[in-house]
Parts: sequence; structure tokens; C-alpha cells
Amino acid sequence: MPRLSRMNLPAPIALLLAVFCSGIASGAEPMEVSVMTFNIRYGTASDGEHAWPHRKETVARFIGESALDFVGIQESLASQTTFLRKEVGGTYDMIVRTRERVDGRGEATPLLYRKDRWELDPERHGTFWLSLTPEEPGSKSWDSSLPRIATWGRFTERTTGRPIWVLNTHFDHRSAPARHEAGRLIARRLGELVPAGEPVVVLGDLNARPDTPPLQALQAGAGERPILLIDAWKSTNPDGRHPCTFNGWGEGMEGRRIDHVLVSPGVEILACDIERERIDGRPISDHWPVRANLRVPETSKGSVDRPVPEPG
Repeated sequence: MPRLSRMNLPAPIALLLAVFCSGIASGAEPMEVSVMTFNIRYGTASDGEHAWPHRKETVARFIGESALDFVGIQESLASQTTFLRKEVGGTYDMIVRTRERVDGRGEATPLLYRKDRWELDPERHGTFWLSLTPEEPGSKSWDSSLPRIATWGRFTERTTGRPIWVLNTHFDHRSAPARHEAGRLIARRLGELVPAGEPVVVLGDLNARPDTPPLQALQAGAGERPILLIDAWKSTNPDGRHPCTFNGWGEGMEGRRIDHVLVSPGVEILACDIERERIDGRPISDHWPVRANLRVPETSKGSVDRPVPEPG
């Protein structure tokens, strides 16, 4: 019997075989993704030389020139969001909803994504409140000082159709119980929303240091398919150092690492850096942005089948 080859197959079958084989080859390629979390400091703060009008062009240029796949922003008032949308709109689209009952009032946690590479799933994206009633706009619980939110979406790469889930959030700055419960709520939501094996990235100013109850609760996973999130900085900097991300307009390098990039298992963390961008020698914001470069394999084991844990 002669050896089967494309040379002696009918043309239509040969074409289908070539397309099929090409799809397998391209699907096996790791997907590299770059992300950043960045608290830009709300625009009406009385910050003197650090005030938003003195920083806004530099902030927009920094975000635009970074050309990252996803950027999670915190403390963005409607006027700041409008400005950034105009300045970086050639590169990014965004998901955004402010945290107060009426949209457009108060701060938001906009999630920017590179629109040339990523397509937002029209059925799977939105904002929920970090409260006992997550679908109620403006709601707050657990002695939270203000309404707090998480903005999220499922994206597919335009060239391959491969998915990734990204969530951006900002935990309360005063109430420890609110931060802890926010971690539990997001863990549960991810465990309910994300299909097994699809990669997840969480970005945010969590107002909590590593290895504290809010981070432990968030990383422990919950829901139907618990996702055990990994601290990108800790994974790539195992020496135990915790340089600050909140700088308070100062030059401190050690201290409060409260801004985080977390990823699901199976996502390879190539690098995680704290970006100390400055304007005329001054910090670009009272938080340093945190950037991570990731590699997602063809199949990422993002969730596990096991009993729901009791978060620490």
C-alpha cells in the first residue's frame, strides 16, 4: 500500500489537512501577555506640585508608550477617565463604571485593553460591588468607608481566539474586615465565572501587604472551581524583599507593597517589576505602577477540583 502523503491526496482534503495542522502548531505556541496595575491618585486631591493637572500628560504618555496588553487603573475620577480615554484611545479601549449609585460619580477602576490584539467578550464583562449585595450600585458592607468595586472581563486574542480573564479592583483603605471579605468575594466570583483551565489575572491596589488575610483569602480560591492565585512579585523575587508600592510622594524603596499582580496556576511569570517613573524627579503618582510580563501555555490549569477552603 503506498504511503499516504499530501501529494497524492485530493486537493480539498489536502487543504483541510494543511489548515488543521497549522491550527495545531499555532495553538501550541505560548501566549505572551503584559499587564500593569497603577493607582493614579484621584484628580481633586490637594497635592500641590503633585496635583493631577501637573501630572496628567505624563501619566497618559507613560501608559500609552508602555503599550501593555492590559492596564488596571485605580482612583480614576470621571474627568480623569475621560482624559485618559482621549489620550490613549488610539491604543486602548476600556471597561469602566464608577463606584457610586449613579454612574459618572466618584472613582472607578477602569480596565484598559489593547484593542488591536484583544476582543472583549460581549456577554462576559462588567463591574460588581464589594459588598453583601454585589449587583447593587453604590452598595457597601463590613464597615467599608466607601463603596468599592471590581471591574472584569473575558478577552480573546484576535488572531488565535485564545481566552484570558482580567479583573481590576481597589480594596478599602480603612476597614480590615472589608478588605478580607472583598478578597473572599472576588475569590468566590472567579470560582463561579471562570471555566476550568482558562487563565486569570487579578490587578489592584488591595491596601494590604502580602501574606495578610485579604491576600490569603483572595489567593486561596473559592466557589465551584477554586483558583489558587499566585503573587507575581513574590514568585519572581524569592529573596523575601518587599519594596514599597505606596510611596506617599516620597522616595522610599522599602515598606508597603500593597499593589499586586496575581495570576492563576499554569501562567508563567517572566518578570515582575515596580516601575519608578518620575516627573522632574518627582514620583508619577503616590503609588508606583507594578508591571508583569507573563507567558500563558496552550492549556493553563487555572482552577482545581477540591472542596472550597476556609480562607485565612
